[in-house]
Amino acid sequence: MPTQALSTVLIVAVVLIWAIGRQVLPRRVTRVPFVVLPIVGLFEMTRYLPHPTIPANQLAECVVSVLLSAVAGLLQGLVTNVYTAADGQVYMRGGWKYLVLWLGLIATRLIVGFLFNGASFHYESVLWIIWADLAVVWGVRGILLYTRYPEIRTHLANASANRRARRLG
Repeated sequence: MPTQALSTVLIVAVVLIWAIGRQVLPRRVTRVPFVVLPIVGLFEMTRYLPHPTIPANQLAECVVSVLLSAVAGLLQGLVTNVYTAADGQVYMRGGWKYLVLWLGLIATRLIVGFLFNGASFHYESVLWIIWADLAVVWGVRGILLYTRYPEIRTHLANASANRRARRLG
């Protein structure tokens, strides 16, 4: 495996472990999981798109994988707890069910990869699909949480107003 591919694998692994691990612990609601992570996923997806055209088998694989990711994001949104703590801050916590859903998604992604590519499955050729999957999971979960919990909307709006006031003030 070339050095660049190895470093990319390590970076993706560290980011995933960090992002998934953070879901088990309570954390303050910020824009990161609602806006930043889906945008990063989409940006990275476009960086790794095959050029000049996307092979038909990868396009089909992407459709299947993204649909599974949307279901995973929906389920993750349903098992994530959102609450306002005594300090008035809004927190969210995915818990162990959330972690199991991530592990299931990773296993499903590997299975889909092997079904579409057989033994010739190479991570580098479908990295764009993996980033698309992450963007969809994070995006669907974020949209579901944002619509289910009005306190998230209020908290994010207040945080934005406070940032603007500090910049102007």
